Amino acid sequence: MSRILIPTHLGDLHALAVAHVLKLRGHEAVLWFGADYPVRQSVSVSLSDADGVSWEVEGPGLRMAGEPFDTVWMRRPTLPVLPAGMHPADRLVADRESRALAGLSMGGGQSLNFGLANINTFAWVGGFSSAPNTSQPAQLLKDPDAARKQLKLLWVSCGDQDSLFNISENVHKYLDEQKVQHVWHIDPGGAHAFPVWKNDLHHFATLLFH
Repeated sequence: MSRILIPTHLGDLHALAVAHVLKLRGHEAVLWFGADYPVRQSVSVSLSDADGVSWEVEGPGLRMAGEPFDTVWMRRPTLPVLPAGMHPADRLVADRESRALAGLSMGGGQSLNFGLANINTFAWVGGFSSAPNTSQPAQLLKDPDAARKQLKLLWVSCGDQDSLFNISENVHKYLDEQKVQHVWHIDPGGAHAFPVWKNDLHHFATLLFH
């Protein structure tokens, strides 16, 4: 088990998703909430000894020194970034079966558009309540045969009270027609709202990397 520090701020769904997946995989994820991160706050890293890494974290009104974190998960406002210098025990896995892509609303549309166009890079793809930026189903999946062979998981979900329900439903129907295996998850009574996406993320995350 690794102990991982995630600098974040209130409303940062990316950090919450990362922490959720890490916990499901048996790690301890510690969220550092900072009002102005990443604009004004900073993280300084210092190595302790051969047995581990000691992280010293400083920011306005906050100081945590000497806490034994194995990794700090850094991210810029739009892109998650792993530190260049990592603990020798850490491993970076670069194969497609170790990569997943998912999102909600417009992010769901982008995840389906990008993920299904790059199944040589992503084996696990999910769209939660995907928005109108989702490509038409036939354009979304131009090579159903490759998808049948290469995708480990294709997840499509939406709340049945969502005004955008037909977008996800049309993707599901097309996948059925093309006999592409996928999960079609309907959230009963669900609107275009965070309770639906949190539920979808939970179920999606439990299926990853098996």
